[in-house]
Amino acid sequence: EATTQIKQLEMKRKDMDRQLNEHVKLLKQTQKESTGVLKEKESLIKEIEMLNSELEGLNYDGARENELTHSKKQVENKIIEYKDKLSRFQVQFRNHFFFEYRDPEINFDRRKVKGRLLRLFQFEDKQYALALENTAGGKLFQVVTQDEITSKQLIKRKCFDNRVIFIPNNKIDSRMAQKMTENSILSRYEGKARIALSYINYEPEFENSMRYAFGNTFVCENSSIAKSIAYDRELRTRCVNLEGDIFDPSGTVTGGSEKHPISILVRLQEVLDLEEGLEELEKEQREIMSELNSLKNASHKKQSIRNQIDLKNYQLQNIEKQIAKSSHQQHQDAITNLQENIEASMRKLDTLRETVKQTEKEVSELKEEIKEFTGKKKNQKELYDKKVKKLKKEVDQLNKELKGYQKKADSLEQENEDSKNEMESLEEQLEKEKQNEIEEKQKVETLTEAVSQLKQQYNSEKKVLEEKKKALQRCNKDLQNLEDEISHYRTQQDKNDNELKKLEMKLAKFNKDSTETREYLEKLIKEHPWIEDEKAYFGEKNTDYDFSSLDIDEARQRHRKVKDENALLEKRVNMKVDAMSDQTEKKFEELQKKKETIEMDKENIKGAIEELDEKKIKAIEKTWVKVNKDIGSIFSTLLPGAFAKLDPPEGSIRKGLELKVAFNNTWKQSLSELSGGQRSLLALSLVLALLLYKPAPMYILDEVDAALDLSHTQNIGQMISKHFPQSQFIVVSLKEGMFNNANVLFRTRFVDGVSTVERNALRESKDDKKKKKKYH
Repeated sequence: EATTQIKQLEMKRKDMDRQLNEHVKLLKQTQKESTGVLKEKESLIKEIEMLNSELEGLNYDGARENELTHSKKQVENKIIEYKDKLSRFQVQFRNHFFFEYRDPEINFDRRKVKGRLLRLFQFEDKQYALALENTAGGKLFQVVTQDEITSKQLIKRKCFDNRVIFIPNNKIDSRMAQKMTENSILSRYEGKARIALSYINYEPEFENSMRYAFGNTFVCENSSIAKSIAYDRELRTRCVNLEGDIFDPSGTVTGGSEKHPISILVRLQEVLDLEEGLEELEKEQREIMSELNSLKNASHKKQSIRNQIDLKNYQLQNIEKQIAKSSHQQHQDAITNLQENIEASMRKLDTLRETVKQTEKEVSELKEEIKEFTGKKKNQKELYDKKVKKLKKEVDQLNKELKGYQKKADSLEQENEDSKNEMESLEEQLEKEKQNEIEEKQKVETLTEAVSQLKQQYNSEKKVLEEKKKALQRCNKDLQNLEDEISHYRTQQDKNDNELKKLEMKLAKFNKDSTETREYLEKLIKEHPWIEDEKAYFGEKNTDYDFSSLDIDEARQRHRKVKDENALLEKRVNMKVDAMSDQTEKKFEELQKKKETIEMDKENIKGAIEELDEKKIKAIEKTWVKVNKDIGSIFSTLLPGAFAKLDPPEGSIRKGLELKVAFNNTWKQSLSELSGGQRSLLALSLVLALLLYKPAPMYILDEVDAALDLSHTQNIGQMISKHFPQSQFIVVSLKEGMFNNANVLFRTRFVDGVSTVERNALRESKDDKKKKKKYH
């Protein structure tokens, strides 16, 4: 049994070796074809691994995204609320808080216009708001600019719509209360009276403008302190209490109920708080949006990476299927299977060899037994001899198989040597590459030496250039000194020119004032004739016109004061109200008159429309009666035994007319019951009845009988001659029934390749008959 198994294994092994060699050869042949697919598979696996690592590294949190979306909606609602409040403030205090203007020139720097004065400072406590507001007065709404040039540009170019007073920050006269006075007030009243400027905070650049508005007034806690400071002979300083009452050293007191119950500065503070809150909310919205966008981008990126992974997995599956179906993979699988089978057969062979060794041992034991029992049983000896021979044959057979396996081992060693040779050749190529690399390094070193030389040359050139730059800077410095001297002389010249212009302006103003005074005196003399009579007593002592006791300066001061008060009233009170009221009343009266005329015209138009409607109905009724009579007559002529009429629905002609047809006194319910020819005749009857209402001198009919029978064609001709005796008809027809009723017939024929027209007079007209009678 062992020998038979060994033989079977040898046969199987030989067959498997043969198959293995064939598959190895085929595998080498198909290896080039499969290398690209294998590389693609490896690259896909690497890409999938990279995408998975990138997916793990993404910082995406869905809960955070939902939280940010919710907070975004809340912030947007708050922004809408703040903007709504701000828009209401802007509508209410547009001209108080904001200054809108157009750029006076292209690329104008808007930073030069700082805005209205009340937006350039903040106050410490709301209880001082009314006092500060009345301290500055109308100056709060004046516009601060960087310099007087900017103010002139805006005024010259008319860049705003309302009247505006500008404060040039560099030129404004910023008069302050004397330091000695301030110290004495502070020490005497122990902080209960402080200069108004100390209650506000502002940027240092606006120092001049703030001194101009708040620098000469003290804010006092009560009226008694304000009075004592204002009317003190040593102090004599303008004061204001917390209720906004102003005490002036000249003796005037300004106060009373305020127009607005809440200070405009408090309103402004609310606007500023709203703007600040809106800015913070918009900042928060931008931060939320940026984070939300990054999360959305991460979400989109995550989804795209997942899609890419799915796509790569799908491609990998396709490649694996392609590899599995490829001949190379099939050969590879077959080789692995054959190698496994060979290894199994080799293991079986080893077991069989062990069995052979055991049998040899048994043979040796049997030999010893044979020696012992030689004389006893010859038959047993022969039997043992046969067994020994048989076992020897099996051993020989196993030795032969062992030699075959040895040969295979030799062939595998040969292949191993070949692979070693290939490795040696590859190592030689590697050494050559290393030598090439060494040569390249040498070239790089030579290039670096050249670069270092060029650097040294560059440094030397750079030093020369720096020396020349220093020389140029010295020249520029000298030149700058000369330019500074020139600019100094120019500024001195400008100052002199300004002084000259001021003197010229003063002279012009004096001349203007003198002419205006002269004109005013002449005007007064014209308006008051008694001046001429009393003129001789002007300036005389002991008369009503003794002006020696009058203080001109005091009168001028009073005049200025009244003028200033009038100017303040003009700002608060609209002086044009009376004129505007008169204009509004005149406009109202004009509109009333226009309204009355329009109403009269409306009544006239209604009457005209009603009259025209009546005329229209009468004309329609008249036309209907005539057309209804004619359509019945024409239709009965065209279709004997039939009758047609126009019948108003529900007995009113205003709602339209219906066309009804009767055959043998039987009225049809609908025109759809008529045939096509009958409907054609009915339509022709309606058109001709309308034409008969207002006849024309000539009619042209083009093959109106084309779809009709010969009898209907003849009836059309009879109808034309009966109902239209005073009109001329040009009829185009191809049927005899129409020819018979014609007076003149024009025929067209094709003779010798040319169209010819013949005229045939079938009947004589009435005029021709009359002419003949006269001739006879």
